[in-house]
Amino acid sequence: MLKRLAVLLLLGCGSTAAWADAAKDCVDKSGDEAVAACTETIRLNPKNAIAFYMRGTAYRLKDDNDRANADFDQAIKLDPELRRP
Repeated sequence: MLKRLAVLLLLGCGSTAAWADAAKDCVDKSGDEAVAACTETIRLNPKNAIAFYMRGTAYRLKDDNDRANADFDQAIKLDPELRRP
């Protein structure tokens, strides 16, 4: 359910097919693939809090807590309604 919501939120903010593919992969992939897809999503839309949040989650799962915390901080800065996991 959370994955489905994240995909809908990400896709609702994009307008190009490339952005939509990256946004979907940001949620559906894991590890380095998720980080790469979320990074591309952020490159195409640097104000997307959900992409930062999802990339932070991918970093956290890789035990890269410094990068995870930086992404969670940015996500919360962009959308104060988000909370650190």
